[in-house]
Amino acid sequence: MTIEPTEEPPLIRLEEVSSTNDELARLAAEGVADGAALVASRQTAGRGRRGHRWLALPGRHLFLSVLHRSRRAPHELSGLTLDIGTAVAEVLARHGADVHLKWPNDLLLAGKKVGGILCELIEVDGGRCVIVGLGLNVEDAPLPPELAAATTLAAHAAPAAIDHEALLQDLLPAIRAACRAYEARGAPDVAAWQHRQTGLGQRVRHLADGRAGRAVAIAPDGALLVHWDGDDAPSRFVAGELVPEA
Repeated sequence: MTIEPTEEPPLIRLEEVSSTNDELARLAAEGVADGAALVASRQTAGRGRRGHRWLALPGRHLFLSVLHRSRRAPHELSGLTLDIGTAVAEVLARHGADVHLKWPNDLLLAGKKVGGILCELIEVDGGRCVIVGLGLNVEDAPLPPELAAATTLAAHAAPAAIDHEALLQDLLPAIRAACRAYEARGAPDVAAWQHRQTGLGQRVRHLADGRAGRAVAIAPDGALLVHWDGDDAPSRFVAGELVPEA
């Protein structure tokens, strides 16, 4: 483990870790400063939304977690993922990657998943923390069949355009700034997220109960509004799994 001594909150570097979110949560319990970050090139037991396993690609990629200590109530933090997605997409655009955002936490490049965001709320010594986790597929690599829907940054850019360190040094302040801005507002910047979104207006189906409808908008707090077939008006959707309707 390497901890960089700077005037900023610490940046902790690991070559490999089971989960950057889990390791940073452990350090949060030990009192690491707000804004502290942990970065690794490989992650062996990463998680996605709703406990899904993050399937690791061969090669070196970017797994980054940032600690945000918050005074907001839990229900006010539900939209933070959208602001983090916007911040990450804007950084990647400066690095030549035209990334789009799929509600609530997917980063898509040329219609395939290039990364994801996982914000996890924890309580530490009576205080509330959010561990903001980002996984990005950076290096190009042959993809196994189960990852056919994934892609990498390098697959869509000249090799020299993807610099791990430059990417990290741009992402870290952007994520910290997004956390501070969200803390001040208490709600996501929906307009900024919609500028880079994909999926609104499309037909979707709920995996759990089979309902079908159309994803029509984002609520001010970041919830997805779905107009289910047969309903008079859209409903809020905050949990569960939606897939494009076949």
